[in-house]
Amino acid sequence: VTTTLSSWDGSTAPASVAAASPEVSYRCGLSWGDAGRTISLDGAAVNGAFDGAFVTGGGLNIGANSSPSRHLNGSIKGVQVYKDQLQDSILQELTA
Repeated sequence: VTTTLSSWDGSTAPASVAAASPEVSYRCGLSWGDAGRTISLDGAAVNGAFDGAFVTGGGLNIGANSSPSRHLNGSIKGVQVYKDQLQDSILQELTA
């Protein structure tokens, strides 16, 4: 079973990167703001459009989407939140 790491802001096309396999540890990151949206997995980044409102009328799901049947089957070791949008190069460095 493989899963795609992706982000969706609710209106623009999802940004997806690589396929994640079970029993493997990954470093991933997501950045969004005026410069767009970037998702990074183990240092590989994909840019996507961003409509300016990531979370509308709900919460931010980490390890799941809004469907009750699609959740992360594993664990998340840590989460870091930054006040300002990270540059793509910094996001890639943090996830490499």
